[in-house]
Amino acid sequence: MKGTLAAGEEVLIRGFGKFCVREKS
Repeated sequence: MKGTLAAGEEVLIRGFGKFCVREKS
């Protein structure tokens, strides 16, 4: 469960990071 949750969080963080980069640029 922890591994799956960590993977999901990583994907969300990456997606959120890309969104922030797009908003800034």
